[in-house]
Amino acid sequence: MYDPVAELKHHTLANELSVHHVYWDRPWVKLEAVVHVGSREDTQGKSGLAHYLEHLVSDNSPGHSVASMKRIFESCGGSVHLGSTSYFGTRYGFAVSADKPMLRKSLNAFGGMLIKGKLKRGIDRELQVVEREFNKTYPFRERLDWKLLCRKSLHAGHRLEQWGCPLGTPAQFKTITEEDLQGFYDKYYVPANISLVVVGGIGEQALISALEKSPFAAVKVGVRNRTPAPLIEIPAPCEQRFEVRLSDYMKVKLDHAEYEMLWAIPSNFPWHARAVFTDMLRMILFKELREKRTLSYSTSTKTRSFQDVLEFSISGMVPPSAVSSIEKLVSDCITMVAGDRKLFERKLNARIKSCAMTDTSGGALADNAASDLSLMQRIETGQETLEGFKKVTFAQMEEVARLLSPERRFTFLTLP
Repeated sequence: MYDPVAELKHHTLANELSVHHVYWDRPWVKLEAVVHVGSREDTQGKSGLAHYLEHLVSDNSPGHSVASMKRIFESCGGSVHLGSTSYFGTRYGFAVSADKPMLRKSLNAFGGMLIKGKLKRGIDRELQVVEREFNKTYPFRERLDWKLLCRKSLHAGHRLEQWGCPLGTPAQFKTITEEDLQGFYDKYYVPANISLVVVGGIGEQALISALEKSPFAAVKVGVRNRTPAPLIEIPAPCEQRFEVRLSDYMKVKLDHAEYEMLWAIPSNFPWHARAVFTDMLRMILFKELREKRTLSYSTSTKTRSFQDVLEFSISGMVPPSAVSSIEKLVSDCITMVAGDRKLFERKLNARIKSCAMTDTSGGALADNAASDLSLMQRIETGQETLEGFKKVTFAQMEEVARLLSPERRFTFLTLP
């Protein structure tokens, strides 16, 4: 089986920087950098700290500004990604030609940005930019209040009960100081807490040599953030339903209602089994809600990992007349998954066969590997994925259905 992920080799520099690399005979090099820190580590009372910092690091690389950084990559027709923050990680990356002087220049700029930054430039400017980003994400603040209410009900006692998104809240991120930012950077932006994925036209020894001559090899004391242990006991939501009427907040004409159903489930439940269950559920929801009853155009099913707990959601739009019945309809669909062995075999077979259909670009390989590192701090090979699907059982479908019981559900309804 073609398994490009398995070709990645792992190296650790003397300063504990982690490097995953594979040589492809290409005229380019793609690098993804993962800093193993996200908004989960925001200082109490200063939500949005990790995200605000991400806005600043690219303008504070020694000898570089944002503009000069961009010019480096534009000069060879490459590209650069100057940061995105999640709950558990922060990502950066670039693509450049495999020309040695260009790669050296790129590693010097990125290494200085991620390890040797002194945060002086752009602090006031980026605070305003972050506020504009917040306003774009939440055009009216009640939406964040509603999200936090859902989280508080679903994750009582967990840090997530106060977490809406990596942006934080204006009342808190506006109190963040230069000292807060530099302290956070110095604690978490250290070689031991950074992983690189490099794919393309540079060999193993040449890459290690180039890294050792760059700021990526700098000695900076620090440790790797560890992945939290999965929660053993996940209590049922302290509340199970919340409704809002948009007409109480604005003058609008709507002929539909929105629903989102949420469950907190164990993070150590095999993702391969969850994937098969979700494939089955999507098909049943489409049949029952759209084809049979024409209640919706589409239904979204998502799983979001917070490392120690998962959040499973089902959401969509229905006519207001269907609001009273949508929860039971969805519960019935979940029950149908646990009773359909034939559909299970069909969807499991499709997942197993899809493992042999891999057709990955170099950019996608680097991106997917970095995503694994950010979430799990390890990279899953194609063979491991295949073996994981081969172990999936119908009993696991029944177990997921129990985890998604009405008693463990929180429903948020947005009415006209």
